[in-house]
Amino acid sequence: MSERRACRTLGQHRSTQRKVPQGRVDEQRLTDDIIALA
Repeated sequence: MSERRACRTLGQHRSTQRKVPQGRVDEQRLTDDIIALA
């Protein structure tokens, strides 16, 4: 099955299969702050 057809079937953009997610530099600090406030 082609990438185009698979993505169309799943309702996803093809670019989501090619790009690696970029994490934020301060994400761990933000997570720790949210947990501390909870």
